[in-house]
Amino acid sequence: MVDKKGKVLLMNPAAEKLLDTKREDKINKSLLSDLKDGQMVSLSKDGKRGTKTVEYESTDNETIKTIKSSSAVVQDENGHTVGMVSVLTDMTKQKELDQMKTNFINTVTHEFRTPIVAMQKSIQVMLSGATGSMNEAQNKFLAIAKRNLERLNLLIDDLLNLSKLEENKITMDVKEYSVEDVIEDITETVGTWITSKSITINKEFEPNLPKQKMDPNRIAQVLNNLLSNAIKFTPEGGSLTVRTKSVVGGLVEISVADSGIGMSEEECVKVFDKFYQIGERTTTDITGTGLGLPIAKEIVELHGGKIWVESEKGKGSRFIFTLPAA
Repeated sequence: MVDKKGKVLLMNPAAEKLLDTKREDKINKSLLSDLKDGQMVSLSKDGKRGTKTVEYESTDNETIKTIKSSSAVVQDENGHTVGMVSVLTDMTKQKELDQMKTNFINTVTHEFRTPIVAMQKSIQVMLSGATGSMNEAQNKFLAIAKRNLERLNLLIDDLLNLSKLEENKITMDVKEYSVEDVIEDITETVGTWITSKSITINKEFEPNLPKQKMDPNRIAQVLNNLLSNAIKFTPEGGSLTVRTKSVVGGLVEISVADSGIGMSEEECVKVFDKFYQIGERTTTDITGTGLGLPIAKEIVELHGGKIWVESEKGKGSRFIFTLPAA
């Protein structure tokens, strides 16, 4: 903790260890005096409030140290700034574990690909009758195996896509495009599904909306996921509403609302976590990889937008995301 002139008032033992310094060397001295590399990047010299992650080379253990710095300005009862508090968190081990997990997932999913394709091709040949005639029961079990292999293939695709997105290794073809055109394409794609459940879909587009800066194929992935989820969790005879509008900051807001089962406050917090399944399986009997929404989140954030959800149990859900206007 520092005062408004930048002099250190408080430093706890954890901060001493993280910053490789002694409290007595810093108390009542300027924050900027005798800075080491770790202190230079971690103590947020610019004084901006908020959270950021910084990295620097550690001389002790020859590794890249990762520190998360959360800063807040301290004000008195009259609203005058009297200092700033910085909370530092050592994220080095967590980042290393995350990288190990990512590498493991990439290796395993790539290795799964070859045997899965081989099994799919074999089953297709058998179902075509090329290996001889089969009875009804044999056809039934082979069809079940084929469906489950397709689901496994989708899971692998989702895992690889998410990994590429998180590491910013995915190619983006950004252009000026209208999100309303993407919405029209996706609603046509899922039209049969909507009709089969007797669901009403409403489109409320703001007139003369500016085009957006986007990769239309990636945003199509986002909208396909949001609309598919809305259809899954909306009972027969329900309704969906897709809305677009301009908001402050040169952004366009797109929302997908449904009249489905809704979510609790706890589910709203976790819904963008990997592998998290919405709803209770016993009541919805809905399956999925649990990766659609995390992928949607990564895509939207790569576009410079944000995505969030508003929902209440039993009263439907509304997923909203923003895109920068062109």
